[in-house]
Amino acid sequence: MSRTVRQKRDAQVYQKIISRLLHAGAAETLQGVVAKLHPTDLAEALTFLTGAERRLLLPHIMKGRKLGWTLLEMHEDLRADLLQSMEDNFIARLVVDLPSDDASEIMNSLPGERIEMVLAAITDPFARRKMRHMLSYTPDMAGSMMQTEFLALPEKLTVNEAIAVIRRRYRDVPIFYLYTLDDEERLSGVVSFRQLLLAEEGQLLDRIAKHDVVKAHVDEEQAVVAQMVYRYDLLAIPVVDSKNRMVGIITVDDVMDVMEDEVSADIYKLAGSDAEEMVYGDRIIKISRIRFPWLLVSVGTGLLTAVIIGLFEKTLEAAIVLTAFIPVIAGMAGNIGTQSSAITVRGLAIGRLLPSNLRHIVWRELRVGSLLGVACGLLVGGIGSVWFSRPALGLVVGASMICGISFAATTGAFMPMVFARLNIDPAVASGPLVTTLNDCVSTIIYLSIASSLLQYIA
Repeated sequence: MSRTVRQKRDAQVYQKIISRLLHAGAAETLQGVVAKLHPTDLAEALTFLTGAERRLLLPHIMKGRKLGWTLLEMHEDLRADLLQSMEDNFIARLVVDLPSDDASEIMNSLPGERIEMVLAAITDPFARRKMRHMLSYTPDMAGSMMQTEFLALPEKLTVNEAIAVIRRRYRDVPIFYLYTLDDEERLSGVVSFRQLLLAEEGQLLDRIAKHDVVKAHVDEEQAVVAQMVYRYDLLAIPVVDSKNRMVGIITVDDVMDVMEDEVSADIYKLAGSDAEEMVYGDRIIKISRIRFPWLLVSVGTGLLTAVIIGLFEKTLEAAIVLTAFIPVIAGMAGNIGTQSSAITVRGLAIGRLLPSNLRHIVWRELRVGSLLGVACGLLVGGIGSVWFSRPALGLVVGASMICGISFAATTGAFMPMVFARLNIDPAVASGPLVTTLNDCVSTIIYLSIASSLLQYIA
């Protein structure tokens, strides 16, 4: 049994237990069950409960101080639905107890007018100001996902002094690295805990710190920050303002969420859909509206292919056997184009490819496409020659395969790279767009070659 199937089965078991305890009014037993479950398991179980059961369960999760962490593990649509049913004071107490980055994520799940009401319900002025500052960043910026609790000490402290300060003041702060600050409180270096523990007690932090710090600006795009963490294998990355003063850190768990969102968005676009589809649940009309524009693109290019075939009507009438290979040639070109575009989009998403690599990537895909075209052309052309006892037909099919597949592989890489250079999401160029374009072009290539050699086929 796969891990995903087992997790879903466990969540359904938890849901049945919780549902029975809720209806039986066994509050004490229910509290014990909630206390033993991980927030991820609670979130999965909540997806199977009815709306009324969820609202009854919320106070029990809140009493165990797990509600915030449970909400963070939920799908956005379910989280927003639950938050809608909570009072402002309830949400205010909830977010104050969470790390700043997680609190910001929950607050951003609320409508704009509701955010102001929850902020007003936060009684601690300092916590309210900090939350308002976090919400001032747009959701796709590094500032909106950073955690303002971090460990940073003056670089002039000795190792012994630094350890004493950490023990005294940073017991409740999640620690990944020790960052050092200069006299003007600007980020100057980073120290791993291995370095800190192995250094001589009297050494200055400045002497053991690594000074070429990988850092992110507070206005950096989240996807760019995720690529930096991925590239340099970091557990956390410091976030600085325009004066190089440290204002927070972004941890690897938040980066993983960003990368998952980026990959999911690319996959949806490759399929001609959108990530919003998951938010709409079973709302068929809204989901259909998301998919319909891409289907119109497919319909349009399909009609264009039909027009192209119509232009070669006399060629097809003279050698009707040519129609047998149109689906094969168009299908192969579409598949190769999708493969090439998927690899290119993925490479751009994780930073392995750069828009400046356009010439190199296109040249590589042209060679790959040519090689695959020769292999497929020889195979399908040979079958066509033997099947219909017409060597010229095999030559036409083989040559069309080579040209069509080479073009498709090149286009599949070229279009996402060009879109990336123009600061347009490269995933938009993939999926239906590349596939349908290659269908049209491969059909033109095939029928053009067939027309030029028609006297040998008919």
